[in-house]
Amino acid sequence: KHALQNRAISTYYQPLVDLKSDNVVGYESLARWETASGKFISPSQFISLAEETGAITELTEQLLRGACLDALEWPAHTFLSFNISPTQLCDKKLSARIVNILDEVGFPSDRLEVEITESALFLDANAARYTLKKLSDEGIKIALDDFGTGYSSLSQLCNFPFDRLKIDKSFIDTFC
Repeated sequence: KHALQNRAISTYYQPLVDLKSDNVVGYESLARWETASGKFISPSQFISLAEETGAITELTEQLLRGACLDALEWPAHTFLSFNISPTQLCDKKLSARIVNILDEVGFPSDRLEVEITESALFLDANAARYTLKKLSDEGIKIALDDFGTGYSSLSQLCNFPFDRLKIDKSFIDTFC
């Protein structure tokens, strides 16, 4: 709660590069919690803590709002990729919350891509399908992150409206 109130969890951006043109096409938003001592608390720790304490919605909204404001300063051809917690995908109000933030800051929905992990699809597949369809209907792109680390099934990909598939390195390494 203290970190949220003091905005100690902030956003760093990782460029996304088109390998054919070598141009930056977007940026992935990464949440980072820096402590007063200049050290960082791992996202795997604070995201799960936010989920357990019910603070994940507030954290997501705070980070998404800030990232959208930052992205308004980027070239118009670039997009923002933003990770969504698996527990949030079951929330049928998630899409409305995201659209409200986009409207509030004036960020175009077609420049936002939300990233979800495979595990998010299996907490409640029907709720996930509903939420992803709502987001897709708003023009928001959907990316499946870390494909190959969980319940990898190509047939499962047909059941959800994905625009991008991010294959995990560990999955590729099994073929070498």
